[in-house]
Amino acid sequence: MNAWEAIQTSVDYIEIHLQEDIHAERLADIVSLSPFYFQRLFKRLVNKPLQEYIKLR
Repeated sequence: MNAWEAIQTSVDYIEIHLQEDIHAERLADIVSLSPFYFQRLFKRLVNKPLQEYIKLR
């Protein structure tokens, strides 16, 4: 899975589970990345930190 696919998978998960508590560790686990690297990659590709993105959705 490349970086774009990993982030798209996580965005899809966020959209489906908006009513639930969403944690970076769970998303990182889904795309098989470390939580630190996942959050860094997410911010770089989406131009928003993960928690800000979730809050805005």
